Parts: sequence; C-alpha cells; structure tokens
Amino acid sequence: MEPAALGAAVMVGVLARSRRAAAVDAGLYGFTLALVFMVAGYDGAEPLSGRLPFFALLGLFGAACAAALALVGALVRRRLSREPREGGPSQA
Repeated sequence: MEPAALGAAVMVGVLARSRRAAAVDAGLYGFTLALVFMVAGYDGAEPLSGRLPFFALLGLFGAACAAALALVGALVRRRLSREPREGGPSQA
C-alpha cells in the first residue's frame, strides 16, 4: 500500500466513533482501494474476468491490513483523549 493509503486507514480509525466502526469502514476502504488499483493496472493477455477471483483475494488482504491500521488509529485517539490521572506527573 502507498504511504498515503496507510495514513488514510489510520485516520479512519482516529475519526471513527467506535473500534468496530473503524475496522468495518477501513476494511471496506482497503478492499476497494486494493481491488480498484489491481483492476486499473491490469494489462494482461488473459481476460480480466478470469483474474477477478485472485484480485478479490488480494483485496481481502488489503481489507485486513486497513482494518488493523484503523484499530491502531482508534487506539491513538483513545490514548490522546485520556485525561491525566490524579497524582500523575504534572504538566506545569
């Protein structure tokens, strides 16, 4: 995946309302992105219809990667939004 696509998947997680929404939304994004790039870049001799099952399988891998990155983004959002604990280090 392109670095911009990786950052976009993380941002989906940061902006999502829940971890489940982050994973689902980023999964759809990753699948679509991977599939579209493979279809658009295909210039083989075999008809595209014969390659679609393989492309869909790789799209599922893209979905899994994007979902994982979105969960990282959700974790970052959660860590950044926490209030400092009582008795913890002061921010003076």
